[in-house]
Amino acid sequence: MKKIFFVTPIGDKNSNERRDADFVMNTFINPVAKKLDYDVLRADLIQSVTDISDSILEQLDNSDLVIADITNANPNVMFELGYRFSTKKPYLILTQSIKEIPFDIKGIRALEYTVTAPDIDDFQLRLEQMIKVIAETQLDTNNDLNNLGEKMGAELLMNAIATGDLSKLEKVAELAKMFGVDLTSEDK
Repeated sequence: MKKIFFVTPIGDKNSNERRDADFVMNTFINPVAKKLDYDVLRADLIQSVTDISDSILEQLDNSDLVIADITNANPNVMFELGYRFSTKKPYLILTQSIKEIPFDIKGIRALEYTVTAPDIDDFQLRLEQMIKVIAETQLDTNNDLNNLGEKMGAELLMNAIATGDLSKLEKVAELAKMFGVDLTSEDK
């Protein structure tokens, strides 16, 4: 079974951070992961006798997907996201506020959520779509033009899913038509 490692502020047992982390994992991530045949693990749930830092790094290296909640820019989460980024393996960013994303990573797609009266079905659908796109477009280590085009298309699609704005996809279809590529409604 594939594995998702959920990187998030955890906090003490009865803290707001722990309640939010549990809510996001149990309400949003676990149902989608189960549907897509993934197991989900979080640092505080790792069953190991080794040093926790080593266990976290092992998960960051070996998980099929890392989902990082960067709400409030927790230093541990930011370090772990940076580490995962350096592996060039798939990751997905969640946040409670797109506006509060640090400048250095503002250009990376993120999925915004709320823990106060959330639209659970909508968020789960967007999360599922993003995970599917990531799974379907994992790139080889070589950077030929086909892979670059696939990556750019996947990023465009994921941005459209995250924001709900499909206008850019329509513009791509128009551009393709200008270059003689006729996209039927089945391809869009």
